[in-house]
Amino acid sequence: MSSSSQASSRKGKGRQKVAMEKIGNEKNLQVTFSKRHSGLLKKASELCTLTGAEVGMIFFSPSGKPFAFGHPDVNTVADRFLTGNTRVLNHSEKVVQVYRSEKIIQQNLELTINEDVIEAEKRRQEELEEKKKGSQYSFPRPIEELSYEELVQLRESYAKFIQDVAVETEKHKSGLVSPHLHGTKPDSGGGKDFSFAAGASSSK
Repeated sequence: MSSSSQASSRKGKGRQKVAMEKIGNEKNLQVTFSKRHSGLLKKASELCTLTGAEVGMIFFSPSGKPFAFGHPDVNTVADRFLTGNTRVLNHSEKVVQVYRSEKIIQQNLELTINEDVIEAEKRRQEELEEKKKGSQYSFPRPIEELSYEELVQLRESYAKFIQDVAVETEKHKSGLVSPHLHGTKPDSGGGKDFSFAAGASSSK
């Protein structure tokens, strides 16, 4: 396949529409709601500014948190929709309503940004915890390539591991733990070798 046809294929895939169905993953659902609802508020605000339209929106997040937007305000728009009240606001009332609407928009956008930041930080912490668990007693890469901080963390992990092994060994020696619970028999000396790097095994 030529380079031009490959580029065309990539562009074609980029234009594919996302399936319009409910997102199953809870985290992706919350992130998508935060992004889409801020975009919806922005579009509604632009519509009011460009055309002078009166707009009212009330919706709830997947977690049940209420959100509202209205121009001049939600109550005025809802009252007009339900009762047909078309009372024209005077200049002072319009100024107050515009200011109030702008404040609501700003607060909603700030809330969305904060939620996104919190969600991103939460995911970052979860990823760090997973990496920490995965490499607690293993070398993520050759030891020569580890930084000072990583070496210190690795040494502490091995020290904790050796301490845990010593505690379990004492339990077995004192008869507090039955060997068959772990599916093994006491080792007489010719069993498994749990030796570590010289620096870790020699420290006491």
